[in-house]
Amino acid sequence: MFDSLLSIETTLLVTIVCLTVYRLARRRTPPPPPGPPGYPIIGNVLDMPGVDECHTFAKWREEYGDLISLNCAGTVIVICNSYQKAVELLEKKSAIYSDRASAPMATDLVGWKNNLAFLPYGQRHREGRKLFHQELGQPLSLVRFHHQEEDESLNFLKRLLKNPKDYERSISKHAGAIVMRIVYGYEKQDDKLVALVNKVMEAAGLAMAPSHFWVNMMPWLKYVPAWMPGAGFQRIAAEWRQDMMNMVNQPFEFVKTGMREGTAPESFTSRLLADEKTRDKTDTIKWLAGSMFAGGSDTTYATIYAFSLAMTLFPDVQKRAQAEIDAVVGQDRLPSYADRDHLPFVEVLVQEVLRFFSVVPIGIPHVSLADDVHDGYFIPKGAIIFQNLWLMSHDPKVYKNPMEFDPTRFMGPNPEQDVRDYCFGFGRRACPGKYLADVTVWISCVRVLATFEIKAPIATDGTPRVQHVKAAPGIVTHPVEFECEITPRSTKAASLIAMS
Repeated sequence: MFDSLLSIETTLLVTIVCLTVYRLARRRTPPPPPGPPGYPIIGNVLDMPGVDECHTFAKWREEYGDLISLNCAGTVIVICNSYQKAVELLEKKSAIYSDRASAPMATDLVGWKNNLAFLPYGQRHREGRKLFHQELGQPLSLVRFHHQEEDESLNFLKRLLKNPKDYERSISKHAGAIVMRIVYGYEKQDDKLVALVNKVMEAAGLAMAPSHFWVNMMPWLKYVPAWMPGAGFQRIAAEWRQDMMNMVNQPFEFVKTGMREGTAPESFTSRLLADEKTRDKTDTIKWLAGSMFAGGSDTTYATIYAFSLAMTLFPDVQKRAQAEIDAVVGQDRLPSYADRDHLPFVEVLVQEVLRFFSVVPIGIPHVSLADDVHDGYFIPKGAIIFQNLWLMSHDPKVYKNPMEFDPTRFMGPNPEQDVRDYCFGFGRRACPGKYLADVTVWISCVRVLATFEIKAPIATDGTPRVQHVKAAPGIVTHPVEFECEITPRSTKAASLIAMS
């Protein structure tokens, strides 16, 4: 009896001590960043938008500020609604904010976990970035590929000249071709492979969206077998996984076959496979090349497509850029990279396209590796950090009249913030291919400006038909389909393309 009473007293004492410690810990833990109130158990699951997340996050900023948090069934989501907050967390504290979110639909079920952009922060991620930096990580390292870029941009002009009404497909094909040429040395005009990339990236955007699939907010659902009712996402994932693996494997095998036969052109992949220091890292190289192929072609397409829409909407900007090109380059040759420093208005025009059309509007989320207190708010280990890049590029505190397309905002003695400070991401997760993307978009746009005029179609009343700026859904987005007329600026321009 005495022993039983002692056991009960001990249990009560331990319980009281545990409750006291728990309450004291709660008192000492700072609150999370502010955000919309949630519901019991599910928290803010129903608050997360399925599309246009950037605009919802921007509206929340008005009420909750630059740093916002939500709790989605136990998963903490933090939103950086300003450049300053993103820098404070993702760059100044990059040691603890450089992991990647595991969107289970994308990373676990479809298989994107091996892609450089989604690798957990660690040895393999650092190794991949090191290899990328070795070959393409600096502007000077890209010089060896300038002739491939210029060749493919000429092919792009020829396709536009031959079939101007099929401009959207031409842009898509160009974006894929230029990345395939640099990454794999692949020069064939393979519509099937480009179409596969487009299909894979469209699926990836849906798989990575925070709330498109319930499994991304409730990761335990990934263990639900495909045969169970309501598990259709498992069957979708299996189909998407096969497409993704084909995209990674097919061009890589093309390079390996070419190297065995002695016919492989110089490329990012062939250089790494031939290097004594890296040739044994076959799997890493394969996935690194696939990462470049997928991410590079999709964002390049989105940006050039957005440029085309901008030229239909703002013809005066187009005319000013063309006048600059005519004055500097003339009309007897195509612009080249050697002309870039002498074309300042073209430079800021491309920069304004990047700002006005944010093609990765909420960035690719980071994940915290440890508990942190920032600005007096508690951010737990495992929190998912989004960067509202769309709001950063349309922030009225940073840009005057941000909803207007005005390249001159980046000119003069007091230019507004360079969009390239943030549009490629932050810290140790910033896009390693930003210099490649920069030169690809520039040469494509400047050569189109030199040789073509892009106009809105004419309505029945004789006025330009109104075009609307609307983005397609996805992690990487682009303008929805629009109409435009693309015609050579002159017979001389058409001849220049045909004869080059």
